[in-house]
Amino acid sequence: MSETRKLQRLGGTTLYVSLPKRWIDEAQLKQGDKVTLIPQPDGSISLYSKAKQKRPREIILEVNAKNSRQSLKRGITAAYVDGFEIIKLKAGDRLTEEQQEIIREVIDHLFGLEVIEVTGNMITVQCLLKQTLPIEKTIQRIHTIVLSMLSETISALKEQDVNLVKGLTRRMHDIKRLSLVTHRLLRSLILFPRSIEQTDVSLIDSVDYLQVLHIITEIADNVNRISESVMALGEQALPKSILEPLCKTCIPMQELYEQSILA
Repeated sequence: MSETRKLQRLGGTTLYVSLPKRWIDEAQLKQGDKVTLIPQPDGSISLYSKAKQKRPREIILEVNAKNSRQSLKRGITAAYVDGFEIIKLKAGDRLTEEQQEIIREVIDHLFGLEVIEVTGNMITVQCLLKQTLPIEKTIQRIHTIVLSMLSETISALKEQDVNLVKGLTRRMHDIKRLSLVTHRLLRSLILFPRSIEQTDVSLIDSVDYLQVLHIITEIADNVNRISESVMALGEQALPKSILEPLCKTCIPMQELYEQSILA
C-alpha cells in the first residue's frame, strides 16, 4: 500500500523523509543500519535494506506423486529463469528415485545449477552464476548460431545434400541453454531491481532484450524445423520447378534476418 510522506528539514539545507515503521519491522532494521538507494530511469528511487540485499533469493517447490516429468521440469526452469539463487524441491514424505532422476536431469540442462544438499525428502539446488553475463554478446552468440544453421540449411537445399544439415539439431541445445541463462539474468533485473546497480542495463532495456531474445529463439525453432524437413527428403531430389523458387526465397529471407538483428 502506498503512503505519502512530507519532506522535513534537518539543519540548514538537508531534507529527510521518515520510513514506514511496518517496512522497518519487516526488514528487521535498527538505528545505524545501512540501506541502498537506487535511482530508476523514471526518476523514482528504490530503497533496499542491506540485509535483504545480501540474502540469497530462495524458493521452495513442493513435489508430490501427481507431479509429471513435464511439471517438474517447468517448475524448476521457471524458478531458474525468475532469478532464484536457491531452489528447494521438497516432498511431503520422500522423493522417489524417479523424481530425483528427473530433477538431476533438468539441472544438468541449466547453466550454473548445482546440487548442494540432499535429504530423504528434499533436494537443495544453488545457482552459482554471477550477474556479470554480457547480454549483448550472448544474444549475438545465439544469433551467430542461428545464422550458421540457416546458411547451412540453404546450402543443403541448393546442393540437395542432406549431409550438410546433419547435426544441426544439436546446436538447438546450445541455443536453448544460452537463451535460458540470458532470460534468467534479464528477468532477475526486472523482478529484483536492486541488482541493476551492478549493470548498465536499465529496466526498459531488459524488457526489450527479452522481446528480441524471444523472437530469435522462435526463428531458431523454425530454422531447425526447416533443416529437419530437408533431412526428411533423404536422397529424393526436388524438381527444378520447386527448388529454384525455394532457393530464390531463402536468400532475401536470410538478408532480412541479418538486417533485423543489426537494427
